Amino acid sequence: MIKILLIENDRIGQKILHKQITQQTLPYDVITLTSVIEAKRMLDNQIFDLILVGNNFDDGTGFDIVAMTTPNIPTIFIVDSGRQETAAKALRAGASDYLIKDSEYNYLKILPDKINSALKKQELIWQTHILSAALRSTKDSIYIVDENNNIYYVNKAFCQTYHFSMEEIIGQPCSILFDDWDTISSEMLASPQFVAREMVHKKKDGTLFPVSVSRSLLNDEITSISVSYVVTVQDITQRKFSEKKLAESTNLYRLLADNIYDLVALHQPEGDLIYISPSCHKILGFAEEELYGFQPNELIHPDDVEKTKKIYHQAVSHGETLIAATYRMRTKSGNYIWLETYSTPILDDEGGVCQLLAVSRDISQRKRIEEELQTREAYLHSLLNTQNALVLRTDMDGNYSYVNDAMHSIYRWMYPRKKDMIGSPSLATIIDEDHIKAYNAIEECIKKPNTSVQIELRKPTEDGGFFTAVWEFMALTNYEDHLTEIQCVGIDISERKAIEERNFEIAIEKERLAVITKFIQDAAHEFRTPLSIIGTSSYLMSKNDNINYRKEKYEHVEFEINRITKLLNMLSLLVKLENGAELHLSDIHLKPILELSCDVAKFEKETNPSIKIIVPNNTLTIQADSVLFPIVLQELINNAIRNTPSNGYVTISLLENQEDIKIKVEDTGIGISKKDLSHIFDTFWRKDIAHSTSGFGLGLPIAKRIVEKHAGTLVIDSILGHGTICVITLPR
Repeated sequence: MIKILLIENDRIGQKILHKQITQQTLPYDVITLTSVIEAKRMLDNQIFDLILVGNNFDDGTGFDIVAMTTPNIPTIFIVDSGRQETAAKALRAGASDYLIKDSEYNYLKILPDKINSALKKQELIWQTHILSAALRSTKDSIYIVDENNNIYYVNKAFCQTYHFSMEEIIGQPCSILFDDWDTISSEMLASPQFVAREMVHKKKDGTLFPVSVSRSLLNDEITSISVSYVVTVQDITQRKFSEKKLAESTNLYRLLADNIYDLVALHQPEGDLIYISPSCHKILGFAEEELYGFQPNELIHPDDVEKTKKIYHQAVSHGETLIAATYRMRTKSGNYIWLETYSTPILDDEGGVCQLLAVSRDISQRKRIEEELQTREAYLHSLLNTQNALVLRTDMDGNYSYVNDAMHSIYRWMYPRKKDMIGSPSLATIIDEDHIKAYNAIEECIKKPNTSVQIELRKPTEDGGFFTAVWEFMALTNYEDHLTEIQCVGIDISERKAIEERNFEIAIEKERLAVITKFIQDAAHEFRTPLSIIGTSSYLMSKNDNINYRKEKYEHVEFEINRITKLLNMLSLLVKLENGAELHLSDIHLKPILELSCDVAKFEKETNPSIKIIVPNNTLTIQADSVLFPIVLQELINNAIRNTPSNGYVTISLLENQEDIKIKVEDTGIGISKKDLSHIFDTFWRKDIAHSTSGFGLGLPIAKRIVEKHAGTLVIDSILGHGTICVITLPR
């Protein structure tokens, strides 16, 4: 059923069309609308195969509807008689076809033909689009020749392969691509269509290269040329090169098999020998022809026959690849040697085992060395079990592969028998908090095999406690430098650790006492001066009745009391910050606080430098404590204005990005020396030793602690005689 949208305000024409559809049983499902708005709403929600559209509507024209349709939906434009210019304009606007109305509505009789034609045209456009896209995107070279073998189409891949441009190749005879055209043309006459025929082509520069060519007749329904052939070409240069290399490799492998020292044999699944390498004479003493009559089991040591039968059956029955077997085989002299054999099944097309490839190596010398090593290892184990040190080894999965008696005796409460400990996870005997430390030590060992790594680990005890041991970790390798085990040797240092901890606690207590003593001395010094002034002023007031004199001394007393009060407040705030004072965060607008801090500082100070506030975002806010954070700004701005002469500059600027906000206070004042810069955050520190300058040496320490409480940083840099820069960085 063809789904059609009819947009036409001619009611009579609508009725005649529906009647015609019914009478002729046309396969049309028609929805009728009479306005542009209705059409837009319908097209947004439904998909149609074809659109019939008139020209004039109360809310627009047919051109509005043509503009809103997608290119893949054919549109037939209906115009009144005598409006051929409108029809032509509609075609330019994107309509597929048009119909001219007549007063008798005869145009509806040809409508089915118009609809079929529009749909076929749309289908042809779509097929052409797909074909064109396929030709452009394929990596194969494609060219089309006419009946005279002249090229009239090539794709992009052809130009890239043959190095011709489109202009150079179009119209040329296809013989330009061949070095032996006479022979090729004769073959094409005999068999004009073929698939994947290998031949040699020639590029623009004359270079010959192998290709695989398919040639087929182009259907006359698509092209107007009487006889055409489409030719698809694959460059098989790389494939030919690979085939050559494969042949060379096959010969090389056969040469290696014939000359390799290892014994290479090929068997039937039943055991019959198909091939054996000449090395059999060096290894077993037999000539090749002497072994073709033997079954393999006839030469295998009687004690190893059942084991090798089982492995052979496993390879043949299950098709398992690379199965290893170690066994003894009799030589021609009657002696037995040890062989290590790797068997690989060769499968047929149906997945069954058709042959078995076996590669064997004489490992008699290795076996003798292994036996000697086993003897030495038994002696070493005996020696290790007499040591007080804790000795263990783990496999690369972290499970115990060996523990000495000293190690097992400590963990007998977890593993009653020594063999119970083997294979168990080594992390079970390390407290959870030290697991990461152990992992890191093992990773370091693996990076540097056969090099010791020292580490302290705490090991659990039966009473729920732990003991501390210092360990030497080392990653061990085999003769092929493959990691095999982690060896650990430990010594219990619990008693030494206890002594170290006691000494550390004593040192900490001494340090704490020294800090408290210095703090008390500094605080006492700060209190001594104002108390001395208060005492002296009080005494003088008691000895003098002059009102003005007493008033002057009273003001001295009041000033010093205020200083003491301020000092006590700052000390109280410092103690709160040291003891983890809780922040009360809220949104704070920075610009008003900065302006207020500048006004207060200018009011209190004698100098009057030029002050500039740079705030790109006037509404910038931060999450901060509304009581504590302004103290930081006030302290930094006070210091900048106090230490900058009247002809200097103080600049306060805000910088923000996605990660943080920076508040910078910069001045051109007296600056701070490098020596003094390292002490500015020490409590009670002031540049003059006598503490005769204003302040208590607490402002910057308090400011730094407040900033750090806000998860920020306060950095101060200065050059003596040039000025100071203070930068507060706060996270977003």
